[in-house]
Amino acid sequence: MPPSRLQPLDLDALSQDVLTVGGILLLIAAVAAGVLLARRAPPARTWLVRGALLVAAVGIVLLGQFVLTRQEALYRRSARDAIVLVAVEKETDAISHFEDIVRFRFRYRNLTDRDVASFTVRFRLWDEDGLLVVSDELSIPTGAPAGAASSWSVHYWATCPQEFSPRQWERLTRQEIDAFEVEWVPAALVYEDGEVLR
Repeated sequence: MPPSRLQPLDLDALSQDVLTVGGILLLIAAVAAGVLLARRAPPARTWLVRGALLVAAVGIVLLGQFVLTRQEALYRRSARDAIVLVAVEKETDAISHFEDIVRFRFRYRNLTDRDVASFTVRFRLWDEDGLLVVSDELSIPTGAPAGAASSWSVHYWATCPQEFSPRQWERLTRQEIDAFEVEWVPAALVYEDGEVLR
């Protein structure tokens, strides 16, 4: 059956976000309380209140930097978060009087700030009746520069190693890409510096 469009909820990340937001709100409340106290405090204690406000302000800045750094790390914690499919095109051509060839062209984008050298992806297609038409593991040797889009094509034919059934091949050659449910999930990628992200 086609994959569910619902993504599992990351409770660990959610709890961390709740704690972070709570910390920021507490610091803001502390600053507000400090301002009110500074207005009522005698001159001798004004420096103490100002010092407390300065510490709270520095705390807010540091916490904000931590949140941004953490969100960036979460954003790139897996290959599927780093490479996304932008578009997929399908073409069918006759390579002989006896056989057709189906070509898929994938356009994808690198969402990270680092150049990707190559990556692997799980590619599946379901038709409108829920028939699994294509199931393949692709090794894409052309990655993408940081923040940029790139493309790569794969070809299938009736006698290729995937060994399509007659029904699968008929659906694949005769239906447009919009008639399929597409699953395109990056499994691992290699950055230009050799680091592997799964």
